[in-house]
Amino acid sequence: NILGIKALPHISETIAINRDLSILEYTKGKIHFSGISCKESVNLIREAKKRGLSVTCDVPIYNFLLDDSKILDFDTNYKVFPPLRANEDIKELIRGLKDGTIDAVSSGHTPKNIETKFCEFDNAEFGGISLEASFGALNKTLGEDFSEEEVIRLIATNPAKILGFNPKIDTNEKANITLFNPKGSTNFGKSDIECLSKNSPFIGTELKGKVIGVI
Repeated sequence: NILGIKALPHISETIAINRDLSILEYTKGKIHFSGISCKESVNLIREAKKRGLSVTCDVPIYNFLLDDSKILDFDTNYKVFPPLRANEDIKELIRGLKDGTIDAVSSGHTPKNIETKFCEFDNAEFGGISLEASFGALNKTLGEDFSEEEVIRLIATNPAKILGFNPKIDTNEKANITLFNPKGSTNFGKSDIECLSKNSPFIGTELKGKVIGVI
């Protein structure tokens, strides 16, 4: 609001979550919330799990590493969805990862044509490239709090389980493997983006580790 641009306040997210959790409790079904971003959402889902509801959720990687101060310069690379939130939201999101409230981390990868981002902030489309940066960003975010195995669980194993997939490395199975070095650091730049679009909220960000290739 201080920037004079359209806002997406917490309530725009939590109203929908509250509604869907009420329906879930009534129907006794299951639900997955993709792309939560604020502390109130984490608390709602945490309480729902305590009540025994079948609910899972994920958070885009940029919502863990980048806060809303990034948009102060009206850089449209940082106009993503869900939007970047405050540091207090990031702290609660990370706490949600640690206590199991948040089940998975998504890339939030949404490439956009240059015309849709090279314009005024209010007119720019939501989205950014983050697939190539996801592992390094999460690795940096979690630091020493999570093992490499736990990081992989959040971005690969758990999403597969939620979607009902059973990926495995075996003879005659279709290859779906990422090779990476979890050590060292990488300054993410446009040259690291394989996509034709080059709009990314991670450009200029130092990430931990480096993806070598994909099979």
